[in-house]
Amino acid sequence: MSILRIKLCGLNEADHHSLKSMLNLAQDQLSNPWQITDNDEAELYIYVLDTDEGKVAWQQHDSSHVSALLSVASKTDEDFDIIIKKPLRTKNFSITLNKISDKLTPGSDSKKHSPSFISTLSTKLQSLIGKKVSSKILTLDFSVPKQATDINKAINSSSELQQWLSELKHSPNEEKLLENLVPINRIPLPTKVRLELLAIYYDEIQSIFSPKHLALPFQQDSHSSYIKQVHSLNLLINELLIGYKIVINELQQQQNKPSADNPLFIATFHAVELLSLSIQQAYYYYLSPTKDSLNTLHQLYLFAEQQKMIDTPLSQGSTSLRHIYSATLLTGIADPSRLFEHEFFDLYALANSYADKITITEIQDAEVTSNNTGSFILDLTSDSFPTSLSASKPSHSATSELRIFNTYKMLEESEISFQSTGDDPQKQLRLLKKIIPQFNSSYQRRFKRESHKNKSKIKLLLGFSSIHNFLSTEDVSLASACTVHNQSTGGIMISSTTLDGYHLKIGAIVAILDASSDFKSAIVRWIMTDADGVSQIGLEFHSHPAVAIEMAISNDKSSFPGLILPTSIGTTTNKTILVEKATYLPLQIIKVTEAEKTYKIAVDSLIDNTFNCSQFSFTIKPD
Repeated sequence: MSILRIKLCGLNEADHHSLKSMLNLAQDQLSNPWQITDNDEAELYIYVLDTDEGKVAWQQHDSSHVSALLSVASKTDEDFDIIIKKPLRTKNFSITLNKISDKLTPGSDSKKHSPSFISTLSTKLQSLIGKKVSSKILTLDFSVPKQATDINKAINSSSELQQWLSELKHSPNEEKLLENLVPINRIPLPTKVRLELLAIYYDEIQSIFSPKHLALPFQQDSHSSYIKQVHSLNLLINELLIGYKIVINELQQQQNKPSADNPLFIATFHAVELLSLSIQQAYYYYLSPTKDSLNTLHQLYLFAEQQKMIDTPLSQGSTSLRHIYSATLLTGIADPSRLFEHEFFDLYALANSYADKITITEIQDAEVTSNNTGSFILDLTSDSFPTSLSASKPSHSATSELRIFNTYKMLEESEISFQSTGDDPQKQLRLLKKIIPQFNSSYQRRFKRESHKNKSKIKLLLGFSSIHNFLSTEDVSLASACTVHNQSTGGIMISSTTLDGYHLKIGAIVAILDASSDFKSAIVRWIMTDADGVSQIGLEFHSHPAVAIEMAISNDKSSFPGLILPTSIGTTTNKTILVEKATYLPLQIIKVTEAEKTYKIAVDSLIDNTFNCSQFSFTIKPD
């Protein structure tokens, strides 16, 4: 049976991705296999008219070929054979392709047939809109690099590869590993040989992702060095993932079925592990997960679920795919962009400890409107984490592509843990108290955020010295330009494409300057940088106004800078002193110079310790 081809003309990335997902999910319902092609020759051409590329392609179309318009409208003035109406439905799409398959005779070279075929097809599609779609077997077909035979640099022998790795003297280097792994994924190899090589790389990469090694980029002295090292780590994971995708594609084409010890299951399992690792690595550096990583993870989960391999461990004593998948989704729901760097590994440990408490079930129509505090909607065609029922918008996906991700047992067990520990919980339980509201689907933000339609501009000062310099001299040369997206009474969300803030930490104190250069200090509460290098930062207003001072210890000619800040309302101390993190304030008399006046103070106690500042209470001493 020959494979029929679909040519997509002018579709944007989202529509292209959606159609590809629909085709994967519809494969078992098709009377003839179909695939999306980049070649000019195809049996079906799908166009859009809301992009310039789509309009040009339609103007140049061959009227003898079967053409379809992908559109939200059900009518058009153009002479399309079919209208595929958005939102897409898998069953409708499969019926469309089957009708075309039935009418296309072998060797007809995609010539279209009688108008009655098209009109009958349109009627059938309209009658199916909104109907529930039955379960279907997913066929995985990943996009992988083209393979060539003229690449000679790759080490494609297991023994030679192990020897080469041993010469690295147990100091794995991401760039050196990539130099050999990249060509391995671009040459044809027997599946068994490829799996053996990938297994060696997999073990090597596991040793890299330790807390000590992941902290190395933070120690770089420049933004470019930091980005280079983080990017190398990400490329290494994704290149190894490509290798397993190649294996999955090859075995799928051979109609191989996964079982506990066969290559397809092994490749699927390791692909899920690598996607989980990729997502964890991204969050550790306050980055958005790689595009389509979550969608691929969902597709692999659905594939394993349908093949009844979701609870099968890779080896005796190891975890299951369901466990890894649930732990990864828990990590994302926890909103890791607001956690301190040292809390990430505790978060992963917590997610793994509660992963088996999560239930993932097929959605029933009645459950969509239920008010279960642990119920989240999981869309397996999306590229996102589960969303709470209260925040979920109506889904365009078929019911069979949705799941209920239920955290109720986790919430119940965590409450028992809190009660048993009393007022002095262990470190992990303190973190659990911090993140547990995120797993309650009825949780709402404390402050309502208001959107800034006009996108006002502010300047951001990073680092204690920059803030002190501005307050002393009103010099804004060290400030970074940022755009305001929304705000509340307690804080503000900003973004920047130029912010060199790779050393910026959660809890760090920064300063905001509005259009009039009015000063307001704030604390960094969350950070996220996307694939385009746009950093989004959530700031909580701290206090204002602030006063720059210089301090000196008696009998010491040297001085050091500080800031005087008012404390929060309701505290007994009227003012506090903020100094750089490494500054030592002895409990003795200190001379303070504030503008034109001088006075003496005595430091009382440490109030707060952020990542870049320390805050002390003090008492002014009489002359």
